[in-house]
Amino acid sequence: MVLLAIGSTWAEEIVAPAEGFLPLPNLGTLSAEVIEQLAMSAVNPLTALLMLTSYSDIEEGQWIVQSAANSAVGGYVIQLAKQRGIKTVNIVRREGLADDLMAKGADVVLIDGPNLTAQIAKATDNASIMLALDPVGGDTYGRLANSLGYGGTLVTYGVLSGKPATLDTGKVIFNDTRLRGFWLYKWYQTATTEEMQAAFGQVIPLIANGTLKANIDSRYTVDQIKQAVTRAWEGGRNGKVLIVPNPL
Repeated sequence: MVLLAIGSTWAEEIVAPAEGFLPLPNLGTLSAEVIEQLAMSAVNPLTALLMLTSYSDIEEGQWIVQSAANSAVGGYVIQLAKQRGIKTVNIVRREGLADDLMAKGADVVLIDGPNLTAQIAKATDNASIMLALDPVGGDTYGRLANSLGYGGTLVTYGVLSGKPATLDTGKVIFNDTRLRGFWLYKWYQTATTEEMQAAFGQVIPLIANGTLKANIDSRYTVDQIKQAVTRAWEGGRNGKVLIVPNPL
């Protein structure tokens, strides 16, 4: 039986209490590529799924908006939304990213900037957007808040800009905007085994059949950890940096 460990697993072997593991379904023979994708399933795919489904009932044909859409979480959000017939406005901070995001199923890709709220309204034909996801903070946070329809929810899960979020509280009041935060670590602390199984039950089959995946930038062995960390901090990457076992 294949096991998925919940917790720190920076080791080639681990011994832990049984309750710290979740059994995966019988997935048959898996390719090395799929195994790599499954190894990443405990963080970013779950983050995307839970933010997409926990805060607002988004129906088929409706729009959501997200910043840092070229991130791993952003890519999963696009793919999961596409599976549900939900349209996505995807905000990025540099040129040259649209083709990859459109290939994942993005409907609209926009460059962040002072006129972002107006661009979102134009791209969606003034649709009432009920969910926005933001890991950037700073001015981007306020722009996404301003793009929401009445009673919409803005979920923040990071501060990539390193700047405090800006927000027009008047618009929040008169638009009844709901502001929420998401931290996957806290979800793991409070979720029941049944809730974890249900969440993984949605993403694992999609990863196993190749429907849901993240871009991989590079692979390093454990002995190359310094190079891996250096690469992970470099700008301009298009995918995850993986640590793979040392060859036997």
